[in-house]
Amino acid sequence: MDLGLQGRAALVCASSKGLGRATALRLAAEQVNIILCSRDKDALAKVVEDIATLGGACLAVAADLNSPADRERVVKLGVDRFGVIDIAVLNTPGPPPGVFADHSLETWRAAYETVLEPVVHLAQLVLPAMEAQGFGRILANTSFTARAPANRMVLSNSLRGAVVGLIKSIANEYAARGVTANCILPGYFLTDRMRTVVSAQSNAEAIVKDIPVGRWGDPDEFGAVSAFLVSQLAGYVTGAAFTLDGGLVRSVY
Repeated sequence: MDLGLQGRAALVCASSKGLGRATALRLAAEQVNIILCSRDKDALAKVVEDIATLGGACLAVAADLNSPADRERVVKLGVDRFGVIDIAVLNTPGPPPGVFADHSLETWRAAYETVLEPVVHLAQLVLPAMEAQGFGRILANTSFTARAPANRMVLSNSLRGAVVGLIKSIANEYAARGVTANCILPGYFLTDRMRTVVSAQSNAEAIVKDIPVGRWGDPDEFGAVSAFLVSQLAGYVTGAAFTLDGGLVRSVY
């Protein structure tokens, strides 16, 4: 299936590992020009090598997305290299686990700066050019906890939900201008981040048993869904929050 993305440019945040990396590689396979960013220079270099085998062009930027200056630098370098950023995959690290009593006000502020603020700022940076050209795709990677709050995940439960509300608002405001905005709410995928969360909860086997498909998700499956949602084919899909969790969340909506 041709997704109609050849020659487009995509910023994929936190793309050195896990779901961000899987999304970058899937888009590169569609001949999308990729702007990679991560704090891990060595891991970024490996992704560059992987993209080169697919014949795609990419720009790797070592950056801390918690820094406003770094966010601006990433976008500027991407625009300088590829002319315009057509697609922004806003994949940000999750906050630490814990119950409400575990977290100070400072911890809440730090979680906001990690989870929500980068999405707000990066959207501000890329949306004007998307609007001007009449095409753009915003895709935020949040968590199933935005739909079904999980135990010992109060920071994620709260701030991931805020991201969903933000993306829905952007979708409503920019839909008539050729720009879509959607969220993916992943469940348990085999990434380093999720291994840490499951280790903290000490119930890995119970989690797998509770997933109707009976297994963890493969990051490549996440990348495939992400690629479709930012594609030309998905131009009528906006303001949606897609739970991608093997059936873990039991709610109808």
